Amino acid sequence: GKGDGAVANSIGSNVFDILIGLGFPWLLAGLIYGEAAAVAVDDLSLAIGFLFGVLAILLGALFFTKFYLNQFVGFILVALYVFYVLFELFIRPQTSFAT
Repeated sequence: GKGDGAVANSIGSNVFDILIGLGFPWLLAGLIYGEAAAVAVDDLSLAIGFLFGVLAILLGALFFTKFYLNQFVGFILVALYVFYVLFELFIRPQTSFAT
């Protein structure tokens, strides 16, 4: 495959997700509600630990398959994504708007 294209795609998609996926909804919310969004960062160490855990699991799965992306690794990635979404929805504090 073309490794440089894959790396560029992953970096580009992350930049897009951060700038558009986070920034645009907050911009719309600010325009609609007329106030700034307050984002709680009290448990930032928990989120960082969670992301490093996901990275360790991914690297372990890739090492187990000799860095070959197959259905097993795909299942691990989907399961980690679902777990992360559930983590963000139900464990982390919700974003609230300042009054």
